[in-house]
Amino acid sequence: MAFKFPRVFLRFRLPNSLIQSQSSRGILGDAGSGVGGGGGTGGSIRDAGGSFGKYATVKEEEYFLRKQREQLLNLKKKLEVDRNKMVESQQNEGPESGGTLSKIGEDEKLCIETLMKDRVFLLQKLEEYEEQVKYHQKEIQRDLDTVEKNVEIISQYKEVIGLLKSMLEISKQFPE
Repeated sequence: MAFKFPRVFLRFRLPNSLIQSQSSRGILGDAGSGVGGGGGTGGSIRDAGGSFGKYATVKEEEYFLRKQREQLLNLKKKLEVDRNKMVESQQNEGPESGGTLSKIGEDEKLCIETLMKDRVFLLQKLEEYEEQVKYHQKEIQRDLDTVEKNVEIISQYKEVIGLLKSMLEISKQFPE
């Protein structure tokens, strides 16, 4: 019986967004800060910049981080299922039961050892990425809080501007 590599190891590639360094993200400016600011041409709201552009950018990043987290959790579940199947098959096919594990050659044993090391490495990377996701979620929440505060400030300024306009109209009607 020939040994086959599980598909998860043959097709696994790390997402570029998880590999990208944090320092290279903000070179052109904050996303959502307007055209030419790193987040431009993402729609009319983002092009205009300001709090609403940043808010839209934060929401977009939050969506993609949520999707990446779901993918990582699915990968983790799949790795756990594969690990459980492998452990189960090793217990069922051990040398004491006269199974095929005692009949495999050195090449197959080396492949199994390599796959086990790869699995451990991938689980460690998965944990690292989960920590990064948690960190970015905290950053997003902080940015959302800032955006909400800015929206409140903008609405207060609008009220003040409305009062000033009405005072200006009154002063035009009743010159001193």
